[in-house]
Amino acid sequence: MVDGRRLPGAQDAYKLLPFPRDDTPRECDMFNVIQMLFAGLGAGLILAALTFVTLLIGVLVNAMIALFAGPLIDRLLARKAAA
Repeated sequence: MVDGRRLPGAQDAYKLLPFPRDDTPRECDMFNVIQMLFAGLGAGLILAALTFVTLLIGVLVNAMIALFAGPLIDRLLARKAAA
């Protein structure tokens, strides 16, 4: 609607679609809802898996640093205690 008037040809815009306007059966609506639920669930699971892997790698890297640095810190503390 432009200034209260309909655009010319707007009522025939559905003819540009590659399928007729009302050819989908009502069962497709239920499948569409199920598809949207599964899509949301899948996206959530992917984000959860990415978060889990990120945290896992962060913990492993920090543990590796702590394990490799442990002997160096022990030697440093032994020198300070002896002095």
